[in-house]
Amino acid sequence: GLTLELRTSGRGAVEISGSGLKSTRKTLSNGLHVINVPLTSAGKAAAANHHRLIVVVRLTIGSQTTSTKLSVKR
Repeated sequence: GLTLELRTSGRGAVEISGSGLKSTRKTLSNGLHVINVPLTSAGKAAAANHHRLIVVVRLTIGSQTTSTKLSVKR
């Protein structure tokens, strides 16, 4: 799987998705969190062949939502 480390400033929900990833949704308190996101079979194959995975992280705290997209290579 893919391990992400997130620091949140308040209680809210985080959703992690992307190509080769199984979508994961967690409710988090403020602070530092480590989240393991499982890979799909296509994601495992891409990681084994040193291809990039696109990860989209969407964080919602109260009524505010922010998202970011990043590229990860094994």
